[in-house]
Amino acid sequence: MGDALGERCGVLAGPVIALMQAVMGSQVSAIRFAEVAERANEILRVVEGSGPTGDEAFDAWAGSAPAVLGEIVLGAEQGDRDRVWAAFSDPRAGLSVLANACAGHPGW
Repeated sequence: MGDALGERCGVLAGPVIALMQAVMGSQVSAIRFAEVAERANEILRVVEGSGPTGDEAFDAWAGSAPAVLGEIVLGAEQGDRDRVWAAFSDPRAGLSVLANACAGHPGW
């Protein structure tokens, strides 16, 4: 079996960067909310279409990902920049938790 964590982090690196850019853009321009929802759903499809990696930190984040990504999507659909930012930056389940789990892998 290959490096499941490295493979998953590699697949997610681009979409996460795109989501980060869209979230930051949405804080100053509501036109970015559609992209926020698209990118969050893209990440969700990867997570839901994949099994565990064997890495405790990543797998814990992946377990909470549907809720946090869903919150980002709902916030974007409602045009609520505070809700989007709160979910994205949540220190327990937000994207920084994923970034910490993927630290050291290409693209992270």
